[in-house]
Amino acid sequence: MAANEPQKSGEGAANGGHNPNPGFGSIDQSGVLIDVSSLNSITVSRDRKSVSVGAGNRWGRIYEYLDPYGVSAVGARNPLPGVSGFISGGGKTEIRFVVLGDSTIVNANNTVKTDLFWALKGGGPNYGIVTRYDLRTIPNRLWYALALFNGSDYRNVEAAIAEVQENLDNNTKASFFTVASGDIIEIGMIHDGWTSRPPIFDPFFHLQRPKMLIQETNNTVNSLSQALLSVHSTKATVDPNFILSRQIFGLSHKPSPDLYEAIYNRFRNISVFPSATQINQSWTMQPINRAAVQVGIQRGANAMAVPPITQTWSNSVVEFSSLSDNAVATSAISAFKNLVSEFSHKAKLDLPFIFQNDANTAQSPLGSSGAAHAARLTSISRKYDPEQVFQLQQFGGFKVSEA
Repeated sequence: MAANEPQKSGEGAANGGHNPNPGFGSIDQSGVLIDVSSLNSITVSRDRKSVSVGAGNRWGRIYEYLDPYGVSAVGARNPLPGVSGFISGGGKTEIRFVVLGDSTIVNANNTVKTDLFWALKGGGPNYGIVTRYDLRTIPNRLWYALALFNGSDYRNVEAAIAEVQENLDNNTKASFFTVASGDIIEIGMIHDGWTSRPPIFDPFFHLQRPKMLIQETNNTVNSLSQALLSVHSTKATVDPNFILSRQIFGLSHKPSPDLYEAIYNRFRNISVFPSATQINQSWTMQPINRAAVQVGIQRGANAMAVPPITQTWSNSVVEFSSLSDNAVATSAISAFKNLVSEFSHKAKLDLPFIFQNDANTAQSPLGSSGAAHAARLTSISRKYDPEQVFQLQQFGGFKVSEA
């Protein structure tokens, strides 16, 4: 994509199209869309310690391909998101081949163009179009389960969530996530390695008998992602012609059972919509423990600048099938933002960090880690894209020039 005069609509690059923000991975009627979906090669190294994947792959295809090799890769729980968008906002990978704004192709890794390599890990679509990623492989053995709890027991459920999160502080083997919608709370539990039920998750099983959406299982990453897709299958996942719109918003805060209880108690009331509409709102909590952040720092860090403390990434997704409900969805997202911001700030538990892949266009994730961090990202952008092609001509995405 050679530099030329700025256009009104500009260019864009698309892979999975999972991010619902307007203009992300898309253009308006007069732009040029670069579709990388045909860059879908997958090659496992001889020692099976790494896998090279084309930027057009989706995570599910990678997991399925790796299953016979006895290894997998760290990526999205959902098999549908594309590799490129997930990594550019999520900070995970090793080596990259990148097409810069002047059309030159460069290699960026931990020994060559290390500043560009750092920026590409979580710095968004600001530096070039990545064509290949080399990922570390991991042993392909997981214990997992997905439990459903009644929201009427939310005080005990939220207390158990906070207890398990506290116990996970220095644990690099286990993780979990929660999804609340209406009067139900889902809790997904994952442990690295095949095992009987990990004791760290006992507080969840001491609650009122949960309904098991996914039974306790020892299997692979691919098996887990397909099981989650099956449980959460909607018309939009099985019918390519069905359009489901979404709005998202993400925030971060420190963990607290009182905070979780207060948020859920209010959330289950504000996320109720008229029966005539087809709108669903969910609240997902992704606990991030200190040990996981420290491992990332030891491996060279990345442009996400996640604070090295135990924290929770809270995000809400509003899904709706009729564009006439867009205003209602916007109002619901605003209510979620105000709710979490108010309660976390009042409890002095709010954090400035915003996870880019959960962020709304009204937010500035690249600026959430401070002016010095944004300045470093901008400096690297100007070094590798002196004509500022990806700032002036790119239609969407979180740009460092706007951080």
